[in-house]
Parts: sequence; C-alpha cells; structure tokens
Amino acid sequence: MSARTLVPPALLRYEARHCGMAAPALLAAGLAGGAVTAGSPPAAQPALAAAAATGLAGLASLAVIAVLARTRALELHLSLPVPFPVLLARRLAVVAAALVGAALALGAGSPEAAASAAAALCPAALLSGVALRVWARRHSPAAASGAAVAVWLGYALFWAVHVPPAVARPAAAALGVVLIATALGPRAVPERVVEEGR
Repeated sequence: MSARTLVPPALLRYEARHCGMAAPALLAAGLAGGAVTAGSPPAAQPALAAAAATGLAGLASLAVIAVLARTRALELHLSLPVPFPVLLARRLAVVAAALVGAALALGAGSPEAAASAAAALCPAALLSGVALRVWARRHSPAAASGAAVAVWLGYALFWAVHVPPAVARPAAAALGVVLIATALGPRAVPERVVEEGR
C-alpha cells in the first residue's frame, strides 16, 4: 500500500472539518428518516422508506456539491505534492462514510433493512457522480446542482418507477462509479482548473 493511500486520523479530521456540515447533515437525515419510518404504521412503512431513501440520495448529492463549493484556492492545491483529485477524494470519502451510516440508520427502521439502504446508496452514487463530473467539467456548483436535481427527478419519477429495482439500482450504482472515477482521474479536475486559469 502506498503512502498516499494511508490517511492518518489527524488528516482525516482535518478533511472532515473542510466538509463543513455536509456529513453531519446526512447522518441527521438518516436518523430522522429511520425514526419516522419505524414509528409509522406498518402499512405505511414501505412507502415512507422508499420516499426517505430517494430523499437521502438527493441530499447526498447536495452534500457532495457543498464540499465542492468549499474547495477554494485551487491553484494552491495544485501546487501541493498531493494530487488534487486525491485531496478531493479524501473529503468525499468523509461524505461517503456519513452516507453509509445514514443509509444504515434509515434501513434500521424498515423491515427490509438491506433493500432500504440499497435504495438510498445506489441512486446516491449516480447523483453524486453526475454532480462531481459536471463540477469537474464546469467548475460550477450551480451547474452541478442543476444537473444533480434534473437526474434526481428523472430517476425518482421515471427510472425507479418503470424499471425493476433489481435492474435500476445496480445500473445507477455502476454508472455513478464510472462518473466518479472519471471525474477523479489523474488529470480530469486539474485540467479543467488550468483551462479556466488561462
């Protein structure tokens, strides 16, 4: 394992502080959604769990955008020995950890905990990938927000409704992973920043 992949606890806390309230907000949303679902009548729990999972996925993309919006002084980051995509990946990993915790908390109030967590994590990967990819290309939190909201509406109103979950969720997760990987590639984000600085 290379030295770059090792993240000391102090560095992890430092990156968590740079994420602002994004991670705590996700955890709070997951806990609140799980509590509401668990306290609702059994007949209403499946619908509430599905709605909460879809909402949590949207909040995850907004948390990613919040982290991106707080990433300033990009020219300074590019001059550091740690590649900028690695630095950004560390901060997004904090959000990802909070999202997993929120999804597990949300699923704890559902009879089908694993399915409820997957219902939040899979579209969250897609929406976060869209937001990150648009930001990498445009370096605009507004553009990333608009793209994420548009995809979220399309997923919630059309894709998730007409495509079976066994297909819709893995497809969303796979596409999200591809978008995130390309946006955090060795040169994707820095090239965009360099182009804007010219």
